[in-house]
Order: sequence, then structure tokens, then C-alpha cells
Amino acid sequence: MPLNENLILLLAAYFSVLIGFSVAKRSYFSGRAIYLLRAFFPSWRFFEDLGEMPTLYYRLRNEGQELGHWKLGLEKPNRSAGSFFLNPEGNYLLACGSLLQHLESELEETEENKTDHIEASVTYQLIRNLVLHQIEKSEKATGFKQYQFKITSALPGKIQDAQDSIDDLLISPVYERGSI
Repeated sequence: MPLNENLILLLAAYFSVLIGFSVAKRSYFSGRAIYLLRAFFPSWRFFEDLGEMPTLYYRLRNEGQELGHWKLGLEKPNRSAGSFFLNPEGNYLLACGSLLQHLESELEETEENKTDHIEASVTYQLIRNLVLHQIEKSEKATGFKQYQFKITSALPGKIQDAQDSIDDLLISPVYERGSI
């Protein structure tokens, strides 16, 4: 078979699988293999109702002080007409949100009494690095010695006050600044 016919057959098989999944009864898959394959299968879930999304907060401690108030870790992107064509900040924030969702799913898969190993996961370490990056990016004072972060569950567009949040998914231990 010529290359064009093979390509046509491959595309036809791909779209047949997509149509089959979209017509089939909705079922949710979990597992690490699904995360690797998700780029090949688009999700049409953006037409469904919005649910709660993980939100990142952090707080700092300077030398000789108590931990400060919780601050929002990821701000909403500024939208402009140019961001329709080129939007690196929006893409960065989408990737950060995906990372938070990935950690949320790892927390759901972890048994209640076995959360010790979550700090060793790659996703947790990436979020810890993300928090440090966001602190250095947004904080003008670089004199902080320790930091702590937490992930809460909130409805999109309704960021709640982090001081009295009751639906915390994860609260990290207090880390030293240079202890990665």
C-alpha cells in the first residue's frame, strides 16, 4: 500500500476510536497509563458543569516571626486581544493548574493512612518547586527563611478566603528556603 492509503486508514481508525468513546456510556478511567495517553484523546468535558478546582496558597516566615497570612499562589492571567494569538502566561497557568489536578488525583488514590509517601512523589516535588518559583516571582522581599503551602478545593472564579478554608486537600510541612 502506498503511504497515503496507510495514512488514511490510520486516521480513519483513530477517528473511529474517538467516535466510539464519545458515543459510549461515560466512564472514568484512572491510572498512570491514562495520563500518558490523554494527549491523543481530546476531552469534551469543557461543555459540562464546572466543578471545584484545586487552588494553591502559600505563606512565609521571616526570621524571628510567626508564619504570615495565606496568599494566593497562582493569579488569574490578564487577558488582552494579543493573548488570543500568543499567550505564554496563560499556557503556564494552565500547566500549573493541570499539575495541581494531577496531585489531587494522586491524593484521592492514596489511602488515608498512607499519605507519607506523597511528599516523595514527582508531582509533589514539582509543586514544591512551583511554590518557590511563585514566591520569588511575586515577593519583593527575599528575606523569608521558611515557607509553607496548601492546596484547597474551590469553585472557579470564587477564590475563598484561605484563612478559614475548611476544604483543604493538602497542607505541607514548613520548609526551609534552601532545602530542596
